[in-house]
Amino acid sequence: MPDWLLWIQNFLSLNTRKAITLAIAAWVLVFLPAPFLSALGVDGLRDQYRPWLVGVALVSSAWLVAAALISVGESGQARLKQWRRRGGMERTLHQLTPVERGYLKEYIEAKTTTQTFDFTDGVVMGLVRKRILFAPSRYSREGSYTDFNISKAAYDYLRKHPELLAKAFPLEDDF
Repeated sequence: MPDWLLWIQNFLSLNTRKAITLAIAAWVLVFLPAPFLSALGVDGLRDQYRPWLVGVALVSSAWLVAAALISVGESGQARLKQWRRRGGMERTLHQLTPVERGYLKEYIEAKTTTQTFDFTDGVVMGLVRKRILFAPSRYSREGSYTDFNISKAAYDYLRKHPELLAKAFPLEDDF
């Protein structure tokens, strides 16, 4: 492989730290006043390689801008995904049946994020399917009973909006 192709390959594997170093070094050499360059002994170097220095400075600066835009985009995408998921959770909580609300009311009244229910309970498994409840472990209890945690988003939303649980059926009335 030719040397110039290896140089391009190495440049394309550039990380942000190297790009910052290259950009600063190239821009400093391009814009540093002549007396400083002559004191460093590189005044002829800048004149001879100015097009290359400007090219490296522009490409590494563009690389840094692209890396910043990608980082901002990824952060924004993650926030948008979280916002959509939270909005979906809130809509789901508003559409629950009184029986489902009764199960969730147990968490809020006990001020806990863990309750024990029968693993074969259809209402509990429906709440698991809706991603409101989840089983942190398959082996938390013996028999058909297991611990179920409420998701943090659902717990926080129900604590802020207790009116959603006002029409909840008590668990005893479910049988």
